Amino acid sequence: MALRIFSKIKNIEEARDRMCNLVETLKDSFLLSQDSYKNHVKMHDVIRDVAINIASEGDHSFMVSHDVNSEEFPRIDFDKQQYNHISIVANKFDEPCSPIVCPKLKLLMLKLCFEEPFKLQDDFFDGMSKLNVLSLRGAIQTFPTSIQKLSSLRMLYLRRLK
Repeated sequence: MALRIFSKIKNIEEARDRMCNLVETLKDSFLLSQDSYKNHVKMHDVIRDVAINIASEGDHSFMVSHDVNSEEFPRIDFDKQQYNHISIVANKFDEPCSPIVCPKLKLLMLKLCFEEPFKLQDDFFDGMSKLNVLSLRGAIQTFPTSIQKLSSLRMLYLRRLK
């Protein structure tokens, strides 16, 4: 709903039903498989890479960094400023995260599985003026003050913050 992917959806229940139907269709087509957790599904890496490639055609551009063994914030060429969707999962960063400057960014998912709380720089959200969806999970110590500048934000998902 926050990204307006589904047209003619009036409430969260309709969106949830539509999404559940789509997930079942993908499972029936063997593009998703049931995870050991009841409400989770899995996607093979090859399927994921193809899906990202297809979804990135046209005006959409996705960046996915789920390298849990990396010890540094993904070094992405943000100067291109083309990303609409960014997903980062990490277990450790040795250095502070530099701000993401992507004026077209609509969705940011940041999952930090750190043992120690991690502080995002105060200007971390400055370059995300069109952000609609923000999902933060994990060892984030405090919110950067720049979160107040996210005037286009429609959905804020916070989970297991320390």
